[in-house]
Amino acid sequence: MENEEEIRKSILSTLYLDNFTAEGEKNLEEMRIKLGVEPTKFNNLVDKMSYEGLIKAWTAGYNYIIQANGILIAEEESIPPDDIVAKNRRIRTVALDRLANVFAVHGGFADLDVMKIAEEMGISEREVFDNLQLLEDIGYVEHVAASLFKITFKGLDAVQEWQKKVSLSEMLEEITGLPHQVRGIKFQTLMREVLVRDGWQSEESVKTEHEEMDIIFSKGREYYLVECKWQKGSIEARIVRELFGKVSNRVGVHGVLFSWSGFTSGAIQQGRDYASQKIIIFFGPKDIEALIKEGKIFDDMLNSKYKAYVTRTQVEFS
Repeated sequence: MENEEEIRKSILSTLYLDNFTAEGEKNLEEMRIKLGVEPTKFNNLVDKMSYEGLIKAWTAGYNYIIQANGILIAEEESIPPDDIVAKNRRIRTVALDRLANVFAVHGGFADLDVMKIAEEMGISEREVFDNLQLLEDIGYVEHVAASLFKITFKGLDAVQEWQKKVSLSEMLEEITGLPHQVRGIKFQTLMREVLVRDGWQSEESVKTEHEEMDIIFSKGREYYLVECKWQKGSIEARIVRELFGKVSNRVGVHGVLFSWSGFTSGAIQQGRDYASQKIIIFFGPKDIEALIKEGKIFDDMLNSKYKAYVTRTQVEFS
């Protein structure tokens, strides 16, 4: 194996499994021999991963363990087996939820025994403890004594963010089952909630003498007019032209189109045609799911699409 990225993934996968199961191993020299990698190349990569905070030396004899950052990155990149990652995430979610409930009822000094969480979930105490150790490393919980843990204020913030994401996902599922006549209004409200979640100021259903906008959102002096569409068919060029007309009447304002039904090729070309005058950013159904179900940050997606529009006149959406 000569590809550095593949070697990196193998190291993260093996150390992840060693941390949470009995399937991995700590000795990286044994791993190097199995992979058939030249020593200098392998050792340089190990040093780099240690510097990045992904792994760290544990004992003499080239034994290493994975660090919290390495665990989170491995899960984000889907490196370990999906079933193990899903189980660990579930354990952490339940543990934080239970610790937050204990805090709400008994206050900041209240703690919870690992054994109670393990019994509730029907798993071993070791599995709970390993995941709570990760949560402690990232500052979400505090190890009080023996098998007792309590939640931190950072952990409480994380629980609140998780609850918001669950709430938004439930709203999306609800909208899917609604009649066509009311779906659009509910969808507009949902997207406004996403924007507010990510720190934008927002006004909904803004009217002037001549027109109406679904949403106007801003951050500082940055303003966008937003149209939210949930139709049977893909958004056509006419909708893009209408939004362009609205933003053209305002200095320093651009447009965003959220469409659950995607866009026609004509709509995409129309967006490209306006690139020299106004920017209109497209968000398709997969983009919207990423914002709601995966908790992606709107600003990050907006910036990526904006850059593609400005530098390559490319309308990006999924």
